[in-house]
Amino acid sequence: MDSDEQERLELEAAVVSVVVPREKSKYFVGSHGQFSDLKDFDTARMIDDFSKEFPTVTKEEIRGLINVALYHHYLR
Repeated sequence: MDSDEQERLELEAAVVSVVVPREKSKYFVGSHGQFSDLKDFDTARMIDDFSKEFPTVTKEEIRGLINVALYHHYLR
């Protein structure tokens, strides 16, 4: 496994760790209705924070990982 692949795996784990305990997540801003919604998380701040922590991963990739994590662990 190369270093880029390892960094993406670490990023993925970091994203999931702040999505799963949503009430404890510093990015959870509260429910915006009866159903779960992407707006319940401050995704812009997540992207900014994770891009600083993982500078070799593009913001587009980070956004994609966040959306996938939110879909799998929150929206479903």
